[in-house]
Amino acid sequence: MDVHKNFLDKCLNDCLITNATLFPLFVSLLAVCKQFVTFIIHFDEQNGDIVISDIATFSSTISSLDKRFQENYVLFLKTLTESARLDDGGTKIFEILNRANFNHYFTKIMENLEDSHQQ
Repeated sequence: MDVHKNFLDKCLNDCLITNATLFPLFVSLLAVCKQFVTFIIHFDEQNGDIVISDIATFSSTISSLDKRFQENYVLFLKTLTESARLDDGGTKIFEILNRANFNHYFTKIMENLEDSHQQ
C-alpha cells in the first residue's frame, strides 16, 4: 500500500493539477485552444466556403485568438520560470519549462515585452 501511495504522491507532485499558480494559467491556455478549435470546426462545417466579406472577420478572429494565446502562453512561461527558480524539490517544473519553450521562441517575445514595459 505504501508503494501505491508513494506512486500517487509522485504523480500529483509531477503534474500541474496541484500547483495553484500554474494550473489556472494552463486552463486559460486550454480555453483559448478550445475557442480556436470551435471556430475552425464552425468554419469547416460550412465546407470552407467563405465569401470575400467574411475574410476580414476570419482573419481578425484568427489574429485575436493568436494574440490571446501568445499573451497567455508568455504569462504561463514567466510563471513557470519563476516556479522553476523556486523549485527545490526536483527538476520537473524545469523540465516542463524546457519542453514548453524548447526553441526559445517565446524567450525572445518575453524579452521584447520586458523591454517595452521598461521604456
